Amino acid sequence: MQGVRHKFDLPILLQAIAGFVLLTLMMFGAAATVYKLIAPGGWLAQFFGSGLTGIAAALIGFLVIASVASISRAWLAHLRRAFLADLLVYSFAAAGFLYAAQLLFSAGG
Repeated sequence: MQGVRHKFDLPILLQAIAGFVLLTLMMFGAAATVYKLIAPGGWLAQFFGSGLTGIAAALIGFLVIASVASISRAWLAHLRRAFLADLLVYSFAAAGFLYAAQLLFSAGG
């Protein structure tokens, strides 16, 4: 009886690492974008003026996201939705990369 050999497959490991990096960047990009949207001096406060409270900004942001999600679900075909979902994931990953680079370079000097 031969012992079981464990085959080390580098491409699978690299694919798992790339997926983890993509997920991390996407989550960081989404969180930073939501923060920049509803922060006290964020994009919604700048758009509506300084009288907008944090709770009102959060509610407006939630309503915008919910309405866009419901419209896209009802009006778009399945293949188009899949393309838009991929586009959204990679856009948030790119935003996460930019936010992380900005954070690194602003902290460094």
